[in-house]
Formats: sequence, structure tokens, C-alpha cells
Amino acid sequence: MVAGLKRLAAKWHKQRAVRVYLDANNDGTFSTSELWTSGIVSPTAFSRTLPLPPGAVLNVPLRLRILTDSNFLGTGPCTVTRGQYLDFSVTITNGPLGTVRPKDSANIYVAPNPADDTFLLHYAVPQGKTMLLTVTNSTGQTILVGRLRSTAGQQLQLSAKELSLPSGLYLLRLEVEGNVQTCKLLVAP
Repeated sequence: MVAGLKRLAAKWHKQRAVRVYLDANNDGTFSTSELWTSGIVSPTAFSRTLPLPPGAVLNVPLRLRILTDSNFLGTGPCTVTRGQYLDFSVTITNGPLGTVRPKDSANIYVAPNPADDTFLLHYAVPQGKTMLLTVTNSTGQTILVGRLRSTAGQQLQLSAKELSLPSGLYLLRLEVEGNVQTCKLLVAP
């Protein structure tokens, strides 16, 4: 990320509330004062230009959290009613950087999350690519490894019961041609 204005864009299949937090002071925690932007993702798109926060720490990895929720009930950086959040690492610099777009990045997410049983694993991979899916539990134990071929629908319906996943937190890891994306799955009791 380069100092100055940056753009954030997202698209969702139904209306969702979105909040973006940046731990700009690098104190290791998110506070309500570190809300960077918020709004509604409609079935069309959510797009924001993001000014550099005043006093942002430069040249070190900072935490960025994006929350999506079905409504605005939660207001804090860790409050989600019926949604999910993802954490990212960003580095703000005071000069331009060269960029390389990852080839065939998976961009995965799970819905619904938490899931009672059946859930969809959504991915953005060109049709016909070989994908390696790895499921690990919260202790790091590998539960499942499977090779899949991406389809035009760009989603895979899975069942927690058929995969023998008891209630708990899981990490889904999708690898495509050396590029790795992960997301969390919470299986409800």
C-alpha cells in the first residue's frame, strides 16, 4: 500500500453491512476510533476511496480487518451478529512500489458462516484449474486434503456432517498453482 488515496471494492450476493478497521498506530488492538470506512455492500458493489489515516505507522506490517454483517447491530471492531470478518496484513509506505498480481488467486469465502451443516465454499478461479483443498482444525491438525477441479459456478457445496466435522473452528486452505488463500469456517453445535 502506498501513502495517499487507495481504493477498496467488494461485491456480495445480497445486501450486507461492511466495516473496515486499520490498526494504524500498530498497538496490536483494534478500537472503534480506528474505523477506516463503512457502508453497505449491495448486490451491485461497495466501493470506497480510502485516505491515509493521520499518524499511521509507515513501513511495518499493520493489521487490517474487514467485517461483513447482515445488519448494523454490532458497532465495534470485533462485534459480528450474523456475518464474518477477515484480517489482513498491510504495509503503508511513503513511496511507490512495484506490484505483481497473483496468478489465479482463489479469493475464497464460506457462506453461511457459521454453518449448521451445509455450506458453500466460494472461489474465484478460472474454470478447469486444479485446486488443493486442506481443512485443519483449531489445533492445527489436518482433517481433510482433497484435489478438486474448478468449475464455471465457482462454488462448492460441502456438508460438515459428510466431512465428519464436529462443531468448532476450522481453517480452509485453497491452493491454486502455488497461490494460497485461506478462510475460517465455524461449524455451529
